Amino acid sequence: MISVAMATHNGERYIAEQISSILCQLSESDELVISDDGSTDATLDVIASFGSPQIRLLRLSPDRSLRLPERVGRNFANALEQCRGSVVFIADQDDVWLRHKVQTMVAALQEADVAISDSWIVGSDDNCSRLRYGRSSPLGNYLLLGRAKYQGCCMALRREALRRMLPMPSRMPLYDSYLGLLGELTGRVSYIAEPLILHRLHHANASQSVHNPLHYKLSYRLRLLAQIYRRAIEYRFKQLKP
Repeated sequence: MISVAMATHNGERYIAEQISSILCQLSESDELVISDDGSTDATLDVIASFGSPQIRLLRLSPDRSLRLPERVGRNFANALEQCRGSVVFIADQDDVWLRHKVQTMVAALQEADVAISDSWIVGSDDNCSRLRYGRSSPLGNYLLLGRAKYQGCCMALRREALRRMLPMPSRMPLYDSYLGLLGELTGRVSYIAEPLILHRLHHANASQSVHNPLHYKLSYRLRLLAQIYRRAIEYRFKQLKP
């Protein structure tokens, strides 16, 4: 069984195209788990219009005390915790999955715990550029330096790997860096050198619509690294027990 975890918030403009691109790659026994963080536009109506038994909608009560990155992490955590599949994909609300994404990533997970693909970045002017992932700088990965090394929307995990990562810590920004780096430290990560989604960048992206002060960025990276390495050490100690 395949699960897809999607987090939504006021995504009416693009979500229908994204859901369509996902459902056409799922079987009747698979599921799309959508956690909605208090949408006030037509997002929920668009989701309901599909009338699909594969969709499970979770309504999350918004927590306005959280900064936007923390709200995004909380929303994705809610979806991930409800997924039942042996393979779990992560999906943004405004991308488009290319038709062979599921097949390609499931194949990669036969030999890995986490799979991460490249993506096509589509800007507001509809121009495309390729975004590549990989471990060209392992130290940078381990310290979360530079641009994002892990994008949730490009990621799929085996159930066994996700179980090691849940429950996610509260007030978790950069949820995808948490999943990706913890996957590196506790298992095997496969980087697929092929774009498997069209990833839209626009003014309403959660990653594009917030400008956090430097001290906050530094503090949450330190908190994130502390949580990741604590979990990794605990996992390794458990592995050493007879």
